[in-house]
Amino acid sequence: MVCKNCGSTVEENVKFCPECGAPMEAAEEAVKAVAEDVYSEPEQTYSSPQQNDYVSPQPAAAAPPPASQVYPQSVKPETTPELEERSKKTLTMGFLAIVFGSTFFLSFLGIIFGAIGIGRANAFKRAAGIIYGRAKVGHKLSIAGLVLGIVLTVLFVIWLVFIVFAAVYVTRKYGVPDPSTWSWSFSL
Repeated sequence: MVCKNCGSTVEENVKFCPECGAPMEAAEEAVKAVAEDVYSEPEQTYSSPQQNDYVSPQPAAAAPPPASQVYPQSVKPETTPELEERSKKTLTMGFLAIVFGSTFFLSFLGIIFGAIGIGRANAFKRAAGIIYGRAKVGHKLSIAGLVLGIVLTVLFVIWLVFIVFAAVYVTRKYGVPDPSTWSWSFSL
């Protein structure tokens, strides 16, 4: 046999040319026969729909965003001394928000520092275009401190109301104690 692609002599039982790799005639016919079986149109049979045969149509997939909008934050702007200072202040406010927001009696300061930190992060974003680096960490800390401050302030107010009601209850039930009857003696 002779290869149609390169013209080299090939044995009869070979499916591909050893020189160029092109399929031989017998192999081409086998591939065509398989392709006809695979790509022939299936017989269409129709039956009446059963109760569970209905499949709701799936929504079409959204088109991918243009290449210019895929990663708008991937390029960090040039850092200036002003941006460095803003990022330090944002991080400081975030740290203070966490510290005071997690204390029971001073949790209202966590709310204040958290709000200031979020404001500074937004100012950083307006100046730089995105929040990155220390400013991003400060922004996250400010949010966490603000939430902690709100939760602990609410718990502190509930605790104060409980203490006041307990004091009123004890005073009404047992009366006001007479300070003149208290013992002030100390022994060493």
